[in-house]
Amino acid sequence: MLKGSIFDIFEIGILDYVTIVRTKFSNFKNKDKCEADKKQLHNENENIANIVRSCRDVIYVDNPPTNIQIIDEEDEETVITNKKIRDRSRKIILDYLDKACQVDYFRLKTWDQIRKPIAEYLESNCEDVPPELEKNKEVETLIKITESFCTIT
Repeated sequence: MLKGSIFDIFEIGILDYVTIVRTKFSNFKNKDKCEADKKQLHNENENIANIVRSCRDVIYVDNPPTNIQIIDEEDEETVITNKKIRDRSRKIILDYLDKACQVDYFRLKTWDQIRKPIAEYLESNCEDVPPELEKNKEVETLIKITESFCTIT
């Protein structure tokens, strides 16, 4: 499914840096249940299996709501419990990021070849360069490049 996609065409390899975060997984603290679910994702549907195999990993968390209306003591206990669950989930994500994502970072394979010509072009054609970016041409270039590819709606 992902072969021949834009990721392959541009040799981006970004999927090596993608981690699927499975939320609302109440058994997130049970490693056996997490592994069983991961195995099920590999066997359930071919498209899903391809996506899961293409990514770095799957991690499991649960983020129950903490902004519920408190009417009685039971609701207060629920909020306290949910906050603890969310804290545990946050720790899982931060630990994962600390272990798995500190060694290498995403970088276009062609970045070293395209960086200099793009920076030179932008330098000669852009007048409104903020002073903080004037010092860091790579940041400026990256912002300019991504503006045309990324839209936040």
